[in-house]
Amino acid sequence: MILKELDPFRGSEADVAARLQADRMAYFLRRHYRRNSEVDVLNDLRIPSGDALADLDHLLLHPFGFVLVAREPLSGAIRIDGEGRWQRWQKGVLVDAGSPITRAYVQLLMMKSTLDQRQQPRSDLDRLELDVLVVVPDEVPIQWPPTGVMVEVCRREEVADRVGRRLQHLRDMSTGPGPLSAPQRRAIGEFLCGLHRPQR
Repeated sequence: MILKELDPFRGSEADVAARLQADRMAYFLRRHYRRNSEVDVLNDLRIPSGDALADLDHLLLHPFGFVLVAREPLSGAIRIDGEGRWQRWQKGVLVDAGSPITRAYVQLLMMKSTLDQRQQPRSDLDRLELDVLVVVPDEVPIQWPPTGVMVEVCRREEVADRVGRRLQHLRDMSTGPGPLSAPQRRAIGEFLCGLHRPQR
């Protein structure tokens, strides 16, 4: 079920490309999850966490926890080394690009910190799985590390398959239905939407 759509577009001409990517991802998620009883989607969330804002592109809630789908607006070829460092070529030289996986986990942990402050006791929240998927544009070539493709990185069309495989793995490992019932997911969604701070 879609619990939150994208906010109305208020950006400048320079922001159009990013919004188109957001629209494509939101459309893809709507196509896969609008009638899904196990996965709920919140698009484009910005919620306070301490003195900062957690910026969540697309948050998926499921019986076992959360998946943050983060769009990474990359251009040009990307190299990921054996240590997990992301690098891109700039004028023929490799420069550090920072890890979008780390950035996504930071945003997800900020969101969970906000939930932790609301929830007492925290035992249910501490049992939740926190996963990220970094979506890289189709046209961006990636040179993978020697260990191979990273499970946290995919193309847009691979998101539903990755989420489905992760859920199946969690079901196989679980002895019960998961800590988040559908009403609990809706309550969390409503709480997060109530905290949302749209971009001005």
